[in-house]
Amino acid sequence: MASRNTPDQVKFPSLTHWLEETLAAMPQRGRMTLKLPHDLAFGFTDDRKTEKGNQDRVAFAYRLDPSHYGESWFFAGLCDGVGGEEQGDIAASIAMAEILSELCSSDEYSPRARISDAIVRAHSAVGERLHGSATTFAGVLVTARGTITLGSVGDSRIYSLAQGKAQQLSQDDTLEDMLRRHPSSTNDGQVQEALQNLKQQWKDSLGQAIGGSLPLEPRIKDWPTDTKQAGCLLCTDGVWKTVENVLDQAVAASGDRQDLARRLLNLTDLLRSDDNATAVVLPEVSNVIAWLRNKHSLAERGLVHIVLPTEALVAPWTLFEKRRSLPAGTRQAVVDHPPSETPAKSKSKRKQKNGKPSVIEKDPEVQLTIEEEVRDEPVTTTGSVPKERKGST
Repeated sequence: MASRNTPDQVKFPSLTHWLEETLAAMPQRGRMTLKLPHDLAFGFTDDRKTEKGNQDRVAFAYRLDPSHYGESWFFAGLCDGVGGEEQGDIAASIAMAEILSELCSSDEYSPRARISDAIVRAHSAVGERLHGSATTFAGVLVTARGTITLGSVGDSRIYSLAQGKAQQLSQDDTLEDMLRRHPSSTNDGQVQEALQNLKQQWKDSLGQAIGGSLPLEPRIKDWPTDTKQAGCLLCTDGVWKTVENVLDQAVAASGDRQDLARRLLNLTDLLRSDDNATAVVLPEVSNVIAWLRNKHSLAERGLVHIVLPTEALVAPWTLFEKRRSLPAGTRQAVVDHPPSETPAKSKSKRKQKNGKPSVIEKDPEVQLTIEEEVRDEPVTTTGSVPKERKGST
């Protein structure tokens, strides 16, 4: 029997494709900010007037449905196209779309395996479709069980924020840092010699990136168990390289985490950052866990929320493209085992913007809701960071 495609199915062959197209269409110029409900997270991205425009991508996603493998989860992540290459923005868009799609469709119970699989899937997709273009990644996955898992590739960083200080939790994948982390079994003299002979122009070059030609080893790490009251900062090198020397002072001087996001944005401007600047701030990861554990409406069953700088999406997780074939030897060790519970399908409510329905029907059982942002200015935002006050930095 011949298959029949509806017009909407032709337009959106998969939500992964829709995500990629939406991310790729982000404005190349200007500043965009994001703010999640309940002050769970704040973010910004700015092209900093670079020649090739903004090659950073940032996104939030969450599922408030414990029927799917017994947990709700929250994700925040960013990608940074490598080296200002011609298709760095496309590499970052593909990677973020694939990571979100894998997280939304995965039936893997272990958060470590889930985020590792997402990174490997992104690496495969970017490598297959682009040649010579790559991207970094930094992300945090929080579950209602209380697990907090960090994943990174490249030199985008993850910090914990506590007691007026920022502590780097991720590892940089620059050639210099990778040499310094070389196994101790290797001749230390050889490592030191290699470091001394490493030209300055190569020290900051990436030893690995999503989509790169070298073998990929995702950096997967658990959040320190004694710092769940801490906040979390994700940022590209356009932020941390500029503010590294004053980051602790900015954290200590901030009235709250939203204020910190504003300060980081202002500092990258005042200190004349010459690279795309993108950052995400979670006020306290414990607040995210508490919010995930709250009782949520039955209408959330089967749905995933995704927030991008220009769009917000609510859709059934069953519509995301599933890929189960991953290269051997790339998955992190898994110690958790999924229960037998399976998710139930659900319908999303019809929503309207400016009097126009924004529902695209995929089949009689499920609906896809795309919330379009009101475009009052050339660059749209889903939220705002407070404007700079006089006398603040």
